[in-house]
Amino acid sequence: MLSRNSSPEQTWKRCGENLVRYTPSGTYYVRARVAGKLYVKSLETPVLTVARQRLADELRKLRARATSAAAVRKGKMQVGDALAIYRERLKADTNVKQSTKKYYEQVVVALLRSWPSLAERDVQRISERDCREWASKFFREFSGTRANNTLMVLRNILEIAVEAGALYSNPARALGRAKLSAKELLLPSREQFIQFAKQIREAEAPFQRLRRFRSVRRVQRLSTF
Repeated sequence: MLSRNSSPEQTWKRCGENLVRYTPSGTYYVRARVAGKLYVKSLETPVLTVARQRLADELRKLRARATSAAAVRKGKMQVGDALAIYRERLKADTNVKQSTKKYYEQVVVALLRSWPSLAERDVQRISERDCREWASKFFREFSGTRANNTLMVLRNILEIAVEAGALYSNPARALGRAKLSAKELLLPSREQFIQFAKQIREAEAPFQRLRRFRSVRRVQRLSTF
């Protein structure tokens, strides 16, 4: 517990721009003013080097959120604004594995490469026809699984614009999923096949010796009659 005589200077220690340390616990906090609003949030670490790394991420999130909110207030929102919120939500979702987060970031990169002007487009100017034209090209170039996952990401990004009130309906919702082809049969190399056959022979050897022993014993019993 803090003493009633504790001053703010004793409780909080400035450790750099937008970074403060809560003295009683040693935990670092981001303290930043973004778009005229003061934000204070725990970085959940007492380690300075870790705090500085997390500080950069938190500032990026705060500024992206502020930019998106300002765009919505003006009645205009770019796809890039919705994308920033999508990335923020994905990164903060503790139910999603880190490997899955990396995969979907790769999906986002593939989406932006296949649709170069997408991030700068006003969400209200994205039509169902635009989405279908993108899908017709993308689905031909990528596997069904990658195509469907990329379509899902596009839908989720545009759905954020719908949630924000910047878009009436999601134009990507009308698109159908890509058909999944049968998985290719992956045959082992010659070296792998030889090693596999060797392992089978070695595993069967004890049983073969046992069968031969039983056969000999059977012959011996028959010869005694």
